Amino acid sequence: MIAQQILATIAVLVVSSNGVLGFNCHNTPTHAECTDYKYPKEKAVESLKSICTGTSAVACDLFDTCSNNVIKGDNKLCDHVILLNAACADPMISDHKKQKGCTEWKSLCSSGTKVQHCTEVLSPTMSIGIPTTASVRAEIDSICDEMYMDGCECVPNDATGDVCPPLSIYSDLCLDMPGHHQCWLHKSMCKIDEYKKTPYCF
Repeated sequence: MIAQQILATIAVLVVSSNGVLGFNCHNTPTHAECTDYKYPKEKAVESLKSICTGTSAVACDLFDTCSNNVIKGDNKLCDHVILLNAACADPMISDHKKQKGCTEWKSLCSSGTKVQHCTEVLSPTMSIGIPTTASVRAEIDSICDEMYMDGCECVPNDATGDVCPPLSIYSDLCLDMPGHHQCWLHKSMCKIDEYKKTPYCF
């Protein structure tokens, strides 16, 4: 009888950080009981800190801006799980060590997952238009090849840990000289509500 009570108590306590009684949704995301599981903000923040240390990626630029409370209000750009998804989908974050921060999220949202949070996050990530680091860097390099401006001197170097916030630099270049044809991406971005009232657009 006592043994059964102990086992029952343990079963109740198994509602762990995975959020579903008795199931580790990161290991079994195809289980129906994991449908309503939400990826914890704390896990996303921890992963982003790991990924973004010494990394010049767009999602990391946004993460830093949000962490410093520069973007005000309830903005999807500062949703840590959306940022984690964007970082993990960015080819820039290809280093094996950095990808370790993506392991749990990718496992949770792997093929056949029943976790609705994955679908919810994937959809707004596309609608708020977080660009890839490569696309932003290409426009920066093109602008700086044509006209050297403040910000052009910042060159990211993962080997030395030199970090250049790509979205901040690109936005500053385009806000200073909006006539650059390379600013098409910036203009498109600033039509999206989530960006309009951020320092990236004014």
